[in-house]
Amino acid sequence: MLYDGAIKFLGQSVPAMLASDYEKKGIFINKAVAIIVHLTGTLDFDMGGELAINLARSYNYLIKRLVKANYENDPAIINEVITHLRELRDAWNTVAAGPEEDKKSNPNPPSVNRLDLSLAA
Repeated sequence: MLYDGAIKFLGQSVPAMLASDYEKKGIFINKAVAIIVHLTGTLDFDMGGELAINLARSYNYLIKRLVKANYENDPAIINEVITHLRELRDAWNTVAAGPEEDKKSNPNPPSVNRLDLSLAA
């Protein structure tokens, strides 16, 4: 839901940017930045290890890009960040769906039995 919120706010910032409504543009970008900062704050580096470190780097990059987009009034950068946020959201949705979703997408997975394992060794 947080990713969707940030995507929504950034989507609202582009028309405001194009209309030179700098106040609204700033409000929407700041809301998206606040969500990304919150996501950064929820990372557990002890449990998440390398994944948490990589997510923190990604979030930091996205925040820097949004600052630049706001300063330069560049909708292309906003669209770049939206693309990254969608990819992150979709990845988390796949993880959250778990193995049951895999079974739906591939109802006949290859079976593995003891004979298969002994031959593979």
